[in-house]
Amino acid sequence: MIKRIWNDRVGSIVISSLIIGALPLIGIKIKSSYDEKSFVETLSFLMDYPVKLIHIIIGLIAIMLLRWIYSLIFKKKKSHYSKKQLQLKEFNNMTDAQQGVRNEWTVWFGANGKPFISDLEFFCAEHGDVPLRFYGNNCSMHGCKNSRLNVNEHLIKNHIESLVINKWNKIK
Repeated sequence: MIKRIWNDRVGSIVISSLIIGALPLIGIKIKSSYDEKSFVETLSFLMDYPVKLIHIIIGLIAIMLLRWIYSLIFKKKKSHYSKKQLQLKEFNNMTDAQQGVRNEWTVWFGANGKPFISDLEFFCAEHGDVPLRFYGNNCSMHGCKNSRLNVNEHLIKNHIESLVINKWNKIK
């Protein structure tokens, strides 16, 4: 029954308020026992205790600072994507070793949940460790075998989207 009330929005607020309200009363009871005074005397002492405005401001700043540090350390940002979608988003490039062309793209998901690609870019992988971005539909370095290559972006995009959809069907 408590679990059902706790899962209810209003019920959980009432239960948490009762718990938070009981904590100061328990603290007052402990202090009254420690000081060997009555509960009422300790309560009236604490109610009459003078508090300076600067102490309140410093306390509020400390609480906000601690909450900010806690959120930086412990809170994980929830991704908009599911684990399977994140796994598919990692499939974002491939290199044709025979041609020496590297293709890179971004995987997105439509409203229907089907993946598609965008931002398709071509790189010439014939120039060492760092691939050179194509200028237009071919490599910009004269004398490179890919400088005479004329890439059909529409056909390659269609082929890559077919590969992405195939991989998505295997992941699901």
